[in-house]
Amino acid sequence: MIKLNLFHIYFPKLKPLKISLGEFARETYLVVLNYNGLKGVGGAYPFKPITGDTPKLLISEAKRIINIPLNPKKDAPKKLYLFLDKKIKSKTLQAAVDAAYHDLLGKIKKVPAYELYSKKPFSALNSVTVFLQDSMKATKLDAMNIYEQVPGLKILKIKLSGKDDIKRVKVIKDVSPADMKFILDANQAYKDPKKAVKVLEEINKILKKVILVEQPCPKNDLKSLKYITDNLKCMMVFADEAAATFEDAKKVVSKKAAHGVNIKLQKAGGIYPSMQIAKYCKEHGVKIMVGAMVEDTIGLTA
Repeated sequence: MIKLNLFHIYFPKLKPLKISLGEFARETYLVVLNYNGLKGVGGAYPFKPITGDTPKLLISEAKRIINIPLNPKKDAPKKLYLFLDKKIKSKTLQAAVDAAYHDLLGKIKKVPAYELYSKKPFSALNSVTVFLQDSMKATKLDAMNIYEQVPGLKILKIKLSGKDDIKRVKVIKDVSPADMKFILDANQAYKDPKKAVKVLEEINKILKKVILVEQPCPKNDLKSLKYITDNLKCMMVFADEAAATFEDAKKVVSKKAAHGVNIKLQKAGGIYPSMQIAKYCKEHGVKIMVGAMVEDTIGLTA
């Protein structure tokens, strides 16, 4: 039997982060799984516009799984996934428990959690994000600060809002190294797919080295997502909010609505279901990237 503890952590000195869907408060929930003197830890970040759940739901459901009837010495992550899928709806709580369970498994076997799957870790290029700011001056300063704090950065991610995006990318381009590559993230900002294609083409002319755009249109509008994918020739289109869970990803892939999907543990429900999404995408020739919310370092470690 595994015992679960839940802690709420708030970071009052950190500025909220802004995207087209609203602001992120800087707080997180820490899950601790206790088993025979060992502790496994995982982080949860519920944000309803993206993850679909709320802190209230997470807290209420955590009370339902205080005692988890599994033995980590014998039971694989799939068994935990099946247990959680029947008991709770909060994907971020599932993700935190899944991560804590992997942490437990690693401690039992005395290896880092990644070695449960591979002896040799794979390292992909990371990006750092310029979030939406209250002014173009603040946007420019944010980009400059990132370049100063992360020397050698290869990819910058730029949040779009559906408004003033041309101005936004111009001020960022002005302070960017010549060889910098970019990712765009609209967070569903463009309701009109034709407008999205037009604006994104213009942005590409300014930035010149855009790899992809994430979720340009509303997550439930796969028709518009496919239109943008089929008509935007200068960059790839990735589903993010539209491919939150394994079932969501299957819909995106079946409709050929995007070139790839952004897998986020907080939306998928943890490491195990995220690996199922990755496997399915690979089998169907769809690209993947791995993203995060604004989890703390515990959540990001998973």
